[in-house]
Amino acid sequence: MGLCGLTFSKPLKTDGIDLSGVLKMNARIPDDRMVVINYSRIPGNYNYPSPASPSLVRRDGAAVLWGKWRLLNDSLLYDLKTDPTQQHNVINDYPDVLHKMREYLYDWWEDVEAIVNEPQPTMIGQDRGKDVMLSSCEWLDVYVDQQAQVRQGLRKNSYWVLDVACDGEYEFELRRWPREADASLNGTTAMNNMDVALPIEFASMAINGEAYHLKVKKGAESATFTINLKAG
Repeated sequence: MGLCGLTFSKPLKTDGIDLSGVLKMNARIPDDRMVVINYSRIPGNYNYPSPASPSLVRRDGAAVLWGKWRLLNDSLLYDLKTDPTQQHNVINDYPDVLHKMREYLYDWWEDVEAIVNEPQPTMIGQDRGKDVMLSSCEWLDVYVDQQAQVRQGLRKNSYWVLDVACDGEYEFELRRWPREADASLNGTTAMNNMDVALPIEFASMAINGEAYHLKVKKGAESATFTINLKAG
């Protein structure tokens, strides 16, 4: 917002601070700035979404960063200045530091707990950005997010949570490879000899439990479904 010079008629409640001055090299990061990192819905050994999934976000799964200090899992405190590889837990030696970082963590958790495990939908059908790329990185509780996994054709599956902006006819183009690769669904790319070809003959997808199927044409780079959807 600061870099783009954006102004708003009403004050915005944000978790962050304006770092544009830091990026422009004419300001320092405030000494009291803390940051919480909590990876959302990491599935572990799960390969499917589940209400009982261990991937659910918890307060004690977070890391708190404050200058040289790192508080991990609400139980480990490290001083990166003297212990950059985080080998020595000093949580019992710095009660004041621990108190400040825990207080920040607990306040943050109180603010996000009510919705932190609710899937946040991806919007499709808006006027701006008519094309929306859905990748396996956004699957619920299941990830195929590394190039090696895609190249090897890792067999996983899950679903996207979508919010349809308006009634209309929508096209869903299923691809094994990015458009820029110019590679067929059942072939390999010309960029890497590690690619594994898959004998894909059919493409399938389901929306709210209703299934759709297409036979894949020989040499086709994609399979496209055209479906009428209601808003919601």
